[in-house]
Amino acid sequence: MSGETRTLADFAVGLNYEDIPGPVVERAKDCLIDTIGAAVFGSTMPWSKIVAGYVKANGGGGACTVLGPDGIRATPPMAALANGALAHAFEMDSLRQPSAGIHPGSTLGPPVLAMAESIGASGRDLITAFIAGNEVMSRIGLASKHSSEKMGFHAPGLVGPIGGAAALGRLLEFDVDRIVN
Repeated sequence: MSGETRTLADFAVGLNYEDIPGPVVERAKDCLIDTIGAAVFGSTMPWSKIVAGYVKANGGGGACTVLGPDGIRATPPMAALANGALAHAFEMDSLRQPSAGIHPGSTLGPPVLAMAESIGASGRDLITAFIAGNEVMSRIGLASKHSSEKMGFHAPGLVGPIGGAAALGRLLEFDVDRIVN
């Protein structure tokens, strides 16, 4: 695998909560709180009810919370799907400035929250994983210079899975090779 991919995976694996500056931790907390608020608001949209219904029918009954008033529980992947859709349902979710073409809250927040809830991770581990994935996703987004959007693709759908792999790999304590894979 390329040197750049390994460098990003090394960063995700090596990031420790104690090494993260306080203002960065606070910004990550703000982003996650904002994401939860956006998802709860998004859960009231008619199109969100369709997603929540799909998740309930196909992955309901799991250990993870689907945000909103309906009290749906789902498997980690289905909770991440639902909460990502809910958080982005009304375009009120977080952005990155200067723009890297990403929405870290709705792209990384839902899978990190779902997996953290599923495995009983600490708040510090959740924050560390979220920051690791956000940094990886941001660097890829900045390096791409919006080229994906110029070709007609929404950038979060392309850089988000890579940031998500880094975040969840960090949360699940994967080694570098496993994250790179």
